[in-house]
Amino acid sequence: MLRIPRAAYFLLKDARLSVVAVGAIGQATQDTLTGAWEIVCSPRTTRELWKWFDDCEHYAALLPREVWKVGTCRRAKAWIERANDSDSEDQRR
Repeated sequence: MLRIPRAAYFLLKDARLSVVAVGAIGQATQDTLTGAWEIVCSPRTTRELWKWFDDCEHYAALLPREVWKVGTCRRAKAWIERANDSDSEDQRR
């Protein structure tokens, strides 16, 4: 399960992604305690989302009015990387 920050989830709602990714985002649930969104998806979809946040970060940096997206995308990428690291450790055990 992938967890992403609330603001990152709302960026994804309007993103152009694969049908599989859109389906996973549509089935996401929000943690009422933290506000984070939990997305059940495959490693391939996780990579697609990380790449989308990376592209979004770079494009948003070009426009001063979009600078808030840079931080949001960086946080989302960090959360995804942490999830991938913990999944890798679980598989090694």
